[in-house]
Amino acid sequence: VDSLACNDLNGRRRNEKERKKERRWKQKATTTSRPTNKEQMDDRPEYWFDLDGKQETEERMREYYEENGFVVVLNVINAEQIAKSLVEIGGMVGVEFGNLETYDRFTGNRYGVIGKDAITTPQMNENRLSPKVRQGAITLLPKRFVFAKANTIS
Repeated sequence: VDSLACNDLNGRRRNEKERKKERRWKQKATTTSRPTNKEQMDDRPEYWFDLDGKQETEERMREYYEENGFVVVLNVINAEQIAKSLVEIGGMVGVEFGNLETYDRFTGNRYGVIGKDAITTPQMNENRLSPKVRQGAITLLPKRFVFAKANTIS
């Protein structure tokens, strides 16, 4: 008897190599059925920018913002920096899909705050923000954030 052959639960004898192949095939099947990051990126609208720290992404975002007056930023970690860099381009309002709850001063421009899903700075008038926002100044940011010039939002 071939020492590599072994019995599986239903009594069939299979070669270890075959089982390895099957295992590999099963792994492949589960991983390829899910869309890759690249595929997901291709499905996104052109105004979505995933800021993963890549310089060219930020440059493309600024260009799009200058032309169209708004961008949607995903997975923002350095939100305050980005807000400031967009403010340099022109007065802008940050909105997380919804109505503006508050207008405030932010580096000299109007800046909208939406409840707990907003970027806030310690200089903002604390009384007008919910306690949740006050306590997490700057860090409370949704996964998707819309930046738009003040004049593009009615």
